[in-house]
Amino acid sequence: MRRVTLAVLSALGLAILTMPVLAQKQEHPVPDYPFPGYPPEFSPLKTSRPAKPQISLTPATKFVRAGDPSKRIPLHYIVVLKDDAIDRAAPLPERRAAVTAIANAHAKTYLGKIGYIYETALIGYSLELPNEAAAIALSCAPEVNWVEEEVYLELF
Repeated sequence: MRRVTLAVLSALGLAILTMPVLAQKQEHPVPDYPFPGYPPEFSPLKTSRPAKPQISLTPATKFVRAGDPSKRIPLHYIVVLKDDAIDRAAPLPERRAAVTAIANAHAKTYLGKIGYIYETALIGYSLELPNEAAAIALSCAPEVNWVEEEVYLELF
């Protein structure tokens, strides 16, 4: 029994050792294939995983709807301006005046009512508009980065 097992194991060992040599002698459809002995479908270029996509901090569209419709504040929007819309190095009163001027122009154009001016961490303002179409139109303004629906926040 021991001799049969030894014979089988040596036959398997011989088969395993000669397999790469036999595989190298086979011709592949692509003669320049860089990995001799392996078929092209096992190329690292075809079996490697793609890189994970980078997550952007700005929305894909310029008009963003709130996730939960029950938490929306109807017809109230936050307008975020582009970074180059005002000078961030200017003193606080000048930044506030610049954002207020842009907000007043938008409110006049889109028949809105200004709520709050943001000029420190966020450059923008809140605005009440007559309809959603006005908010979508406002999101296309060149100085606007995006327009987002306001929502109620639950603190506890």
